[in-house]
Amino acid sequence: MAIEVKQWFGGYSLLLGVILSAYAGSDVPKTVFPTAPGISLSGYGGNGWTGSGDALIPGWGIPQNFIYLDPQINYHSQGEYFASLGLGQRWMAANSIWGAYLFGDYNRSSSGQDFWFVSPGLERLGQIWDFSFNTYLPVSQQRVTTGTEFADQAGDFSQIHFTGHDQYDELVNTIESTGWGSDAKISAHIMAQKHHYFWI
Repeated sequence: MAIEVKQWFGGYSLLLGVILSAYAGSDVPKTVFPTAPGISLSGYGGNGWTGSGDALIPGWGIPQNFIYLDPQINYHSQGEYFASLGLGQRWMAANSIWGAYLFGDYNRSSSGQDFWFVSPGLERLGQIWDFSFNTYLPVSQQRVTTGTEFADQAGDFSQIHFTGHDQYDELVNTIESTGWGSDAKISAHIMAQKHHYFWI
């Protein structure tokens, strides 16, 4: 856990230094809560249910250029949940909104395993084109042995064989693993629209 905490604080300190340097030498007066926060709540149902919440909280700056906090949570009825806290900056430039951020992510699987990530990203919100890119860097255990069971219980039926009236199957060790990842999204608006700075 000590290594995880050092990596978290190291990443947040680096991002905070970059963000604060953007304000150095600026004569524009900054304020706390320079614009209204944005809050998003959603839920989904089916065989189970999922609920999620996301809040973008402008903390310091001006409406066209501010630092923000972004807490997020996602819970599934099977016991999986995700919690995250992000620190970032958004600024207006040439009729578009740009953003850079760093999240600390915690994921708990349905089998009770804990995984931690540091997730930097970039975004652009435009009148027609939007773009975002995220990277997920694990900073905790990446592979956990979760138990022993028969192969068919894990979905592998290739080890089943019969001898007389007896059925045999192999015992296997089951694992849960995670790794590095990234995603990117590009979207276009059919009709041009005005963006708001508090958009999540």
